[in-house]
Amino acid sequence: MIMEPIGFYIPPSVLGHSPANSKVVLTLSVDEKGNAQNVRVVQSASPELDSHVVTAVLQSHFRPATLNKQPIPIDMSLTVNVNR
Repeated sequence: MIMEPIGFYIPPSVLGHSPANSKVVLTLSVDEKGNAQNVRVVQSASPELDSHVVTAVLQSHFRPATLNKQPIPIDMSLTVNVNR
């Protein structure tokens, strides 16, 4: 599954204490409709930043994986780079 870059807005107040370039690594499932589920943080930047990233991913819509032209659920990893 190839994903296009996704943009998220994180309020500057959340970025206040995190490094200039932070990375949050997640595992998640994407269902047949493209909804993110079971999002878990594997590599944390900070608890507050992680929370905002998880919320943004849960509100996002993904293009579902397909098999024989039919949408299928898939487990995946997602790295979110947060830059100021």
